Amino acid sequence: MKNFRLLIIIAATFCLLVTNGAFGEGKAPLKKASGEVMAIDEGGKAIVIKSKVDKRELIVGTIIDQNTKIRVKGKTALLKEIKPNDRVIIIYAYENNDLYAKEIRKK
Repeated sequence: MKNFRLLIIIAATFCLLVTNGAFGEGKAPLKKASGEVMAIDEGGKAIVIKSKVDKRELIVGTIIDQNTKIRVKGKTALLKEIKPNDRVIIIYAYENNDLYAKEIRKK
């Protein structure tokens, strides 16, 4: 579990470094990442995926909260239906110094 938390911290820090940080007032703009699920927090509080951007590997870790929508094959689903190695798309936003998953889609 300690390794998973460290992975989340590293992924979130890396994402902050590669984003421009100029989000302005109001709602944060949504970003999208797609890739393979590396890990899901057992308590359902976070997800980490491995993505490719311009042939470079990017690790994206986001927080999952009660407002995160989960969809599998276009239908509302539960987080437990998403497993490591699944391919997903995560729609996320930078809010309160963290990355929050707004929607997780599995095809």
